[in-house]
Amino acid sequence: MFKKAETVIFWTAVVLSQVFGVICVVLAGFWGGAYGSGFDWNDPSKVFNFHILFMTLGFVFLFGDALLVYRLFRSGPKRPLKILHAFFLILALVCAAVGVRAVYEVRKDKPPKTLYSIHSWLGITLFVGFALQWLFGFILFLFPKTPMYFRKICLPFHTGFGLFLHCLAVLVALCGITEKNMFSGRYKELQSEEVIGNLLGLFTVGFHALVFFIVSYSAYRRVEPEELENDAGRSLVMTPNSFEKS
Repeated sequence: MFKKAETVIFWTAVVLSQVFGVICVVLAGFWGGAYGSGFDWNDPSKVFNFHILFMTLGFVFLFGDALLVYRLFRSGPKRPLKILHAFFLILALVCAAVGVRAVYEVRKDKPPKTLYSIHSWLGITLFVGFALQWLFGFILFLFPKTPMYFRKICLPFHTGFGLFLHCLAVLVALCGITEKNMFSGRYKELQSEEVIGNLLGLFTVGFHALVFFIVSYSAYRRVEPEELENDAGRSLVMTPNSFEKS
């Protein structure tokens, strides 16, 4: 009975996480489209909207889904999952790069200049940390010449730092949302634009909370997690009975 309940909770959390993630992206797009005059890379007044949308898509949604790969397909051979995990992460990094470029284009020729706020400092820290995490992850876990014993040593640090980076991404997003709402000069009036920003923050936290729960709860870990390579040919689709193998 308990195992069945865990399965129901797992799939409920997975579905809710995707609903929350999609809502985050939709809210980010709606915020820029409805209140920021839309998206146009050739119009300086509209370029900043790309920053909000692409940072949310990359460092919140795609990054979070990359963390879920090993839980959703917990019984499958590991190498395809490594490739899928790395693919999600590189997509997230590309989206974030577009977002960073957008805010640079907006701020380079007019005040306030970039890199003065805690949002900017933490954002650069996140971007650099994410890029290094991906690079070292590729070298350690996808490059075939890396010794197995060294992978085993590094794996807990890799997974722990990855989860920390997603926490940091949420913190950076909340700082950015608050900063944008403050710049409107109407935050204390809490008009519809500021409500959208606050809702984006709430759903971002909710998405991260669900991802954190799914990744951290021990019952949802991969089968035989101590093995870094598992090509036994088991199904990539998790079934309710999979929990009973843990």
